[in-house]
Amino acid sequence: MNKRLFERIARKHGYRLSAQKKTRDEEQQRFNDERRAAQEANIKTAEQLDKSLLVLSSGAIGLSVTFMDKSWGLHDRIDSTFLKISWVFFGLTIVMVILSFWFSNMAFAKHIDIYEKQMRGEGLGWNYWKRLTTVVNILASVFFVAGVAVYALFAWNLF
Repeated sequence: MNKRLFERIARKHGYRLSAQKKTRDEEQQRFNDERRAAQEANIKTAEQLDKSLLVLSSGAIGLSVTFMDKSWGLHDRIDSTFLKISWVFFGLTIVMVILSFWFSNMAFAKHIDIYEKQMRGEGLGWNYWKRLTTVVNILASVFFVAGVAVYALFAWNLF
């Protein structure tokens, strides 16, 4: 294989050649930059998920309430059990998203506290707020999917 081609392929895939050794500080800086970028992307994704779940759940409740209001004459013929159950799931989704915002704020504060303790040499800490944020985000997603499924059952029973 041509030496230049080999070097180009190696660089493209992130391999270092002996003549291109990077210092440990450069490697650490690259790692820190990539980690920071991944953390920022993770935070933005979580924010978008929370906002989407909040808007979609609120919208589903609003639309279904409007539907029931407009079809009040048909109310006797419509079994609204599935609709009410979907409202409960959408309501739980909204509550979980609001808790997620709050827990996330507490997790950032705790992270700063842990970092400051590490800088003072007081040891490592555990960020339980981060764990709670993850749990309520998962629950919000599960409740939303359940709400959509039960709402679909309600719509299926209309026809």
